[in-house]
Amino acid sequence: MIKLSKLALTFSHCEKITDFAIRELASYIGPNCKGIQHLELNFVSCKHISDIGYSDMATQIVANLTNLYYLDFNFGVWDKYTDQGVKDGAAHVEANLKNLPHIGLNVRDCKKVTDQGINELMTQIGQSLKRLEYLGLNFSYCSKITDQSISSIGINIGNNLKNLQQLDLNLSYCKHVTDQGVKDLFAYIGANLTNLNHFGVNLWNCKQITDQGLKDLSIHIVNKLTHLTHLDVDFDCCYEVSDKGVQDLTSQIMTSLKNLNHLGLNFWNCPKITSQIKMSLKILLKNIPHLQIRY
Repeated sequence: MIKLSKLALTFSHCEKITDFAIRELASYIGPNCKGIQHLELNFVSCKHISDIGYSDMATQIVANLTNLYYLDFNFGVWDKYTDQGVKDGAAHVEANLKNLPHIGLNVRDCKKVTDQGINELMTQIGQSLKRLEYLGLNFSYCSKITDQSISSIGINIGNNLKNLQQLDLNLSYCKHVTDQGVKDLFAYIGANLTNLNHFGVNLWNCKQITDQGLKDLSIHIVNKLTHLTHLDVDFDCCYEVSDKGVQDLTSQIMTSLKNLNHLGLNFWNCPKITSQIKMSLKILLKNIPHLQIRY
């Protein structure tokens, strides 16, 4: 038995790694490193790993590491990762990680993952991980997901994860996401997560998002979660966002978020936002201690 409390493994861009290597690695770590509390696994762009390899990894590692309090899975850009892999992973979450307070999942650019897989994953997270305090989800470049997935994220997080204090969502380049999806997302989060003090959402290059999306962020998040201390929002390349949306958001931030310590705003490549509004932002928000604005 190896006495480890923290393990971080990075095999990103190792394109010759296959399911066999993952199976061997997992079969060693799981039974022999049961004391691990903090686990980070990075297999980004390991393009020959499939649902089978991921399932073997989840079976061996997650089933044995019952002391985990921090788990970060980074397996984006997998050509062979599908809804079945997401479903298998969700099943292991339900069975073995019910006391986990921190989890980060990166399935960036897994183009075969659809609404069905995301809904299965979010249902299991919502039902099983009720003690979560931090949740980070990266579904960027998952080109098949739609508003259905975004609504499922909001419903399952909002209705179930009442202890959540930090939430980071990356939905960039999810081209089918619209104002309706983010409205559902923001509404469920804002109405239910009263302990949330850190919220980040990245909607970069979601070109169907308009001023209505910013308005719903203002109404449901900024207006209701007035105790937020950290807010990051990214609308880079959202071409339909204009001065009006920025004004609505900025006004609500100034009115509601009196305890805000960090604010990050990204409106880069938003052609409908004028130079006048851009120049006024730093002046209007100058009292926020840590202010990062990109436009």
